Amino acid sequence: DVRPEFWTTAADRRWAEASLRREPGTTLLALAPGVTAPAGKAYPAARYAEVLAGVPERRFSVALLGGPSDAAACAEVAAALGGLSNVASVANLAGRSTIREMVEAIRRCDAVLGPDSAPLHVGIALGKPTACIVGGGHFGRFHPWGDPALNRVVHQRMACYGCGWACPYETMRCVQEIAP
Repeated sequence: DVRPEFWTTAADRRWAEASLRREPGTTLLALAPGVTAPAGKAYPAARYAEVLAGVPERRFSVALLGGPSDAAACAEVAAALGGLSNVASVANLAGRSTIREMVEAIRRCDAVLGPDSAPLHVGIALGKPTACIVGGGHFGRFHPWGDPALNRVVHQRMACYGCGWACPYETMRCVQEIAP
């Protein structure tokens, strides 16, 4: 059981404490929707709302995480989550944290959801439950890892898996068509 060690500071912990709001009785969910490339492997913003709406017995406080290049995706997800009755609050922290501050934010969260990205890997390393949305471009290269009881991979297997993201379809169906 080898895990990365994160060296954070008291200032990083204070930032996370001040930036995250957990409403009483909610699950604090880190949601990191951003992807680097190709853009087509991003899970649609509305689908994240469908995922949370599909768990009506649970209420969520959501922390949207990502770098400056993820700000638009996080804003889209924040808008999609806006009307859900089981989402008590949304804190869009995209582009507003250092990597160490993001680590401390994830440390305070109950679970992490998103594509194969730094926040997911940090969540796994911290022993958090994760659900990673993965396409077929490099399936198996970076995921799955971690404890299979805590760290889940959500995907839609297709005959073209291993395409290296040279998708034969008009859209990256292996990600875009994953059911919430």
